Amino acid sequence: MNLFNYLGYKEILKELLAYNKREKNTRFTFQDMAKAARVQKTYLSKVLNRDGDLSFDQLYLACRYLEVTSEEMHYIELVYQMNLTYLPGRKKELLVLIKQIQKKYNKSETHLQADKVNVLQKDLSEYYLDPDMQIVHMALTVERFRRTPHTICRELQIPEFKLNQILEKLEKMQVIGKSEGRYIVLRENLHLADDAGFVIQYKIMQKVKSIELIQKLSPEQKYNFSVIFSATPEVKMEIQENFFKFLKKCQASVQNAKPQELYQLNFDLFSLFNSTDM
Repeated sequence: MNLFNYLGYKEILKELLAYNKREKNTRFTFQDMAKAARVQKTYLSKVLNRDGDLSFDQLYLACRYLEVTSEEMHYIELVYQMNLTYLPGRKKELLVLIKQIQKKYNKSETHLQADKVNVLQKDLSEYYLDPDMQIVHMALTVERFRRTPHTICRELQIPEFKLNQILEKLEKMQVIGKSEGRYIVLRENLHLADDAGFVIQYKIMQKVKSIELIQKLSPEQKYNFSVIFSATPEVKMEIQENFFKFLKKCQASVQNAKPQELYQLNFDLFSLFNSTDM
């Protein structure tokens, strides 16, 4: 469970209890959480559903019962302080710290399994700033392209000399190699961190390449969806969290699937106005 989307400590406790009971063990109960926090069950119910607040010690004991990590506990403590303070300035300061943590944990790389690649920064930027190189890399996970890699030229409509350059660079990066005269993929699940210096250029290049490829496809070969909607920042974060869950399921399905064809998935979620939204 990603509790870093929540801005209320009471909601976090309720969601954590439900998650632990559902995903970990049915031994997690409301009554046992109250006992762990050293309060009556009726009092805990009143606090979480209506009025009053837990003391920090009671909150700490409840969180320990729910088996939160030290990072999660730090986040919950900040949320707790923000919920209880009556000082507007302090509330604003705490919200800034909370948003910094949310930004850290609401990144796709924290939800995906990816290979760590030790390569020069120059080679790494070249890989991510050339969409063709990424496509060739993943195309080599498909048997027919490993068998005759130069058929990629026809599919991508790139000249043969560029394909040869890409193959040489991928070998140099130790992303691919050769076995018995055929290419093999050594590292597949690469992922660019959001704090990389060239991430903006990478996303622009990917977007342009995606549009170029989509325009060449027939309607039955592609699926596009776009919507503009109004909601709260909390709903926006909920949608993002649901996408991370979807992304994990996709990765598991892809890892268990036989590589037969090549596909691309894009996801954009952003505010249309320059507000304080996260």
